[in-house]
Amino acid sequence: MDQCYPSYPADAGRLRRQFKQLLEETSYVTPGKSLSEVRVLFLGRECFESLAEEERQEIYDLHQRHIVEKARVNFQELLLERADLFYGICPASGGGALSPDQIKDITELLQEDVRYKLLDRFEQERQLVLLQHLGFLHRPRPERCPSAQLCMELQVWALLADRAAPAAPAVAGTHWVFAGGDSAVHPLNAVLVGSEGAADRLTQLFRLQLDEEEVEIDSQLFRLDLRVISDDTKLTRSVFFTPDFTPHGCLCVFSNAASFEYLRQSVEKTLLSSLQEEEEEEQEEEQGRPPFQGLPLVLVLAADPQLGRAELAQLRQDGRSLADR
Repeated sequence: MDQCYPSYPADAGRLRRQFKQLLEETSYVTPGKSLSEVRVLFLGRECFESLAEEERQEIYDLHQRHIVEKARVNFQELLLERADLFYGICPASGGGALSPDQIKDITELLQEDVRYKLLDRFEQERQLVLLQHLGFLHRPRPERCPSAQLCMELQVWALLADRAAPAAPAVAGTHWVFAGGDSAVHPLNAVLVGSEGAADRLTQLFRLQLDEEEVEIDSQLFRLDLRVISDDTKLTRSVFFTPDFTPHGCLCVFSNAASFEYLRQSVEKTLLSSLQEEEEEEQEEEQGRPPFQGLPLVLVLAADPQLGRAELAQLRQDGRSLADR
């Protein structure tokens, strides 16, 4: 007589997956709630009743860790979106540290948002995230950036350092030779291109964050020299290169639709379409490369805080499209 035996490992795996999916679909399961608080919601469900208590708790704890981390990220997003509330602490505004009363006012304005409420059971951690955000705004440094290693400033510095033009021939035992020669501080020259004050504002933020315009990258000191180009549609070689300034890279800064259009026209029409013609002229004059050719270009969205979500999303998409060309 044939007998059929259930596939216990397969059933257990299926039940675990179903319980995990059930937790994800149950909106009442929020960060910080214990399994005992929500158990009644799952009574009678096979994926809950058929699992051992230890398995239920393990799956629930994993789900809690996931939604708590997601809530932290969403709360940080809320702080970034409500930049208008923190304008008084921004160095560019000339403000100082916020008072306890101001922080209380900010908290009251945030607490109606669901992303704030989701951390109600983690009050100390929520307060810590808020204070860290305030500290970053008051003294913005890469090590304080909420994005950690994804901090745009760290990525820009790394890119500029990697692309800095090498001198030939290189000194034995070194990879790069900078204009500073044997100096302990190497020059790092960057051009910022933008309109409507976008490049000027970013330049001001750079200078506020740096001590004596020096930055350490991979245990080497670099002295940052910035050149700002605003509303110049010609962007000739003489604007980029001078006898005492040879750029290592260019930051193209935009903050709204108008400043992006300026960059798009400058890069696409004025520069890219005329590279061949300019190169021929430069070769005849033996003056080297035309502007932008061979230089790393970084598109930087320094968004206007007055932009709506739809406008900001469109600018990001436009920036990606231009960068991919």
